[in-house]
Amino acid sequence: MKNIELVIPKLNQYSYEQKLESDPKTMSYNAGYNVSYFGYHYDTGCIDFPKEKWKDTYNKRINENKYFAYIKDCTINRYVGYVNYQYNKNDDIYECGVLIESKYRGKGYSKDALRLLIKEANKNGIEYLYDTFEKDRENTLKAFLDIGFEVYKETTWKKFDNIVDGVIVRIKTDKIIPDTSNLKTIDDILDFLKNNIRYGWLDINNEIHIGNMKNFRKLYRTLSIDEILKYGIGTCIDQVKLMNYLLNKINIKNKMFATRIYEPNNFNKLDEEEHMHCFILCFIDNKVYHIEHPNWYRIGIYEYEDEQEALKTINDYYIKLSGGILRPITEFYKIDNNISFKEFNCYINNLDVLKNNNLNSINRWTFGIDKDKLVKLVLDGKKTATTSLYEYDSLPTIGELSILTDSNNNDICILKTKKVIITEFTNITWDLAKLEGENNSLEGWRKVHKDYFNKIDSTFNDDTKIIFEIFEVVERCK
Repeated sequence: MKNIELVIPKLNQYSYEQKLESDPKTMSYNAGYNVSYFGYHYDTGCIDFPKEKWKDTYNKRINENKYFAYIKDCTINRYVGYVNYQYNKNDDIYECGVLIESKYRGKGYSKDALRLLIKEANKNGIEYLYDTFEKDRENTLKAFLDIGFEVYKETTWKKFDNIVDGVIVRIKTDKIIPDTSNLKTIDDILDFLKNNIRYGWLDINNEIHIGNMKNFRKLYRTLSIDEILKYGIGTCIDQVKLMNYLLNKINIKNKMFATRIYEPNNFNKLDEEEHMHCFILCFIDNKVYHIEHPNWYRIGIYEYEDEQEALKTINDYYIKLSGGILRPITEFYKIDNNISFKEFNCYINNLDVLKNNNLNSINRWTFGIDKDKLVKLVLDGKKTATTSLYEYDSLPTIGELSILTDSNNNDICILKTKKVIITEFTNITWDLAKLEGENNSLEGWRKVHKDYFNKIDSTFNDDTKIIFEIFEVVERCK
């Protein structure tokens, strides 16, 4: 799917609508009708839209709930047309339309824009959308039928004083919600992505960004499968997650990889361009296939003799794009929902550490009291959290690895930080405290920790800031 978005124009942006409706090439389809509304040109189909009419039109669209939006191609940062729908009281239906600027026609914009329009209508509780046009506009009819419209009825009207045959098409708006049940091959999966997924991301404020990576490192969060399908968007991370899901559904073996310019877990370059690309390989009949959709310039399916050839070819391409900077390539196994880019980068770094057995680079620590007892609780799966003093301990990073040791400084297991809560001691609830696996009540947990923390800080009280860390065991040390 093209990297387009629907943009509801502000009043001072109505000049583009004016431009479209005054262009004879763009409006030629609209010529020859016996209508009498303001500004219509019978010979050309153009419609006058002077600036003094903009405010009335703008207010009418708001007051009468008429949907109108420009189609913006985010790749070229240009408007290419508009879509709309409005309620027809006489026929008790919602009529829709799409207009593509003449120089952008034949490039697939109308289908993708209609898909987004239908989703908007469905979101706003509209069950059906209708449109009407001449039967001999074969390309238009094909575009509507291809995305799921049906011919509702045939009709006739006059154009240039001749009777012409026309069709009324309609679609049930929930039909546009992606259906993954009929996918059977990797070609089906690529076609599904082309038709349904744009390169984009959802930020922590639930704002959608299409083809724009500004503030990505600050605001990005990974999507769930349901969110990817609902919003029809995804970065390379999210799209690889979706491809992995779809390939697993049809039992095709696959592996996920990241190629990147290395960045440490605690990187602070939040305004830089992205240095990572995720991709997927699948394995069919002793062949290796790379399905590429996130990279707009290389969309397709590429065949290789083996995995090594595939990885080298793909990585060499991104090394060249990076100006020759070497890029580690890492296989990964899952993409958690709602994690930041920094957390995902940390996950990839941790996999590299484990793969290379480079454990000397990992921080080692143990508990302040009852060391061996608490270590056993961790190994038994009964202890999945710990509490420390904010002013005295280093702040862990979500996704960070650490090594838990026993009282003799032996490496016991590798832990990964899953969640970090910074709060006052008094705010810890029993739902959190019981994750430490040490006590039978919140009161018991509070007493043990107060006694211990008072030995470290004599001013400790209920309002002292603490770090509550939730972790999981990644691997036991030999």
